Formats: sequence, structure tokens, C-alpha cells
Amino acid sequence: VDRTFWSLIIHSPASQKVYELMSFNEPDLSKYPNLRSSFEFMQSNEIRASFLSYTTATPEGVLPWERDDGADIVPVHISFGCSNLNEQVEFYSHVMEAETLLFESGLVSNLDGHTVRYAFLKPVLDTLEIKFVQRPVEYTYGAFTTEVYKNLLTATHTDRISSPTCGLDRWFDNH
Repeated sequence: VDRTFWSLIIHSPASQKVYELMSFNEPDLSKYPNLRSSFEFMQSNEIRASFLSYTTATPEGVLPWERDDGADIVPVHISFGCSNLNEQVEFYSHVMEAETLLFESGLVSNLDGHTVRYAFLKPVLDTLEIKFVQRPVEYTYGAFTTEVYKNLLTATHTDRISSPTCGLDRWFDNH
């Protein structure tokens, strides 16, 4: 989609949840007196949402802002950080039967010069895109990398889950 979007990215305190609100209209920042004084919008060369699942889901290619119901807020993707992008794409493509819509490898971000890799996938019979993002290990602050986090989750699952119907750990709902 060849349009400029304005995004506001909000981290929900004490959680792993990050919300991104997108609009075609630049917000009037004077309405938000509590923004830090250095706040500014920045243009990014990273694709934040591909909208490809919408354009391939129906012959008409109805995009979120063209919906008949006129919804004000429409979820367009869910995003996950990962330590190995190829591993995630392989699993979701071959096990979950998702379609790879876009795979970007080696893009240098214009915001801070780091190299980013990401992929958008389309689940079967859905338009909500799944985005996986892999950033370089050196981009992580401290020793708690995405790989360390993944290994902790996997070890916890292995310890707590004894069968497909027995066992539950606090990470199943990921908060």
C-alpha cells in the first residue's frame, strides 16, 4: 500500500504488550501535553504492516479502511520478536500452513542503521497478519536476548507439560 501512515506506538507498562495505532492523518500533538518534549514523528523504511493479507483474501482486495462496517479500530497484524526468523517462517509455513506474504532480510533501518529481518505471514482463512521480527543480538540491551527468552520459555514448557492435555505454565497466555 503506497500511503503514508502515522503511528503511535504504546508499551503497556509491566507487560510484553505493545500497541501501534495507525492513521492516515497526522495527529495534533498539542492535544497531548504529557508527551516528552523531545517527541517527534520519524519516517521509517521498515514496513510496519504489509496489508497483503487483505489484498489477497478477497477478489476485491478490501483493505481495513474500506470495510463495509466502517469500524474505527481494526487489528491488522500481531507481531513477535524472534531469535531466528527462518525457524519461525518454516514452522508457520509447514506446520500451521500459513502463507509467507513478505520476507525482508538485510534491510538497514534508516532510523538507527541496524540491520533488521522480518516476515509477514497470513494464517489460513484469516486477514490478520502475523509478523516476526529478528534484530541483531548486539541491538539487545544487556544479556537478556530474544534467544535467552526463547530458551527460558522452552525450558519452562518442557518442565511443566507432561502431555498434550496435562500441564500448564504461566507463559501460555504470554504475560
